[in-house]
Amino acid sequence: MGNRAVDSGGLSLIARAFVKTFNRCPICDQDFLDHSFTVLSVIPADNGKAVTDLLDKVKNHQWAAASEIREFEPSQDAIEINVLRCPGRRLAVAIVEDPVELYHDPVIIDYEVLDDAQSEELRMVVDQAQWLPIR
Repeated sequence: MGNRAVDSGGLSLIARAFVKTFNRCPICDQDFLDHSFTVLSVIPADNGKAVTDLLDKVKNHQWAAASEIREFEPSQDAIEINVLRCPGRRLAVAIVEDPVELYHDPVIIDYEVLDDAQSEELRMVVDQAQWLPIR
């Protein structure tokens, strides 16, 4: 996925937002050693109806449908759905507001730690994704 995060170091800013927000992994309550994340979906933040639709899909655990939403616009703030993975089997989903302004950091606006069954369902959708380290 071509996005500003890859070009500007934004993915490392998102990883830092996880550490800053949670301090420790919200799944296993350990340090973020050997933890990673991937982007499930992204949409311009100002597209109200589409953002609401995406958030409904996430809240209802419609992972495959949510993963199809990849409407990145490099000149606009984005809402990203990120998946956190730790060495255990469970996953968490984080809703991140990723501003276009380089001097504003991404903000985690909500998250959910998934149970084993929900984690396995999401894993089937994202398992082949590019996972990036949380440092």
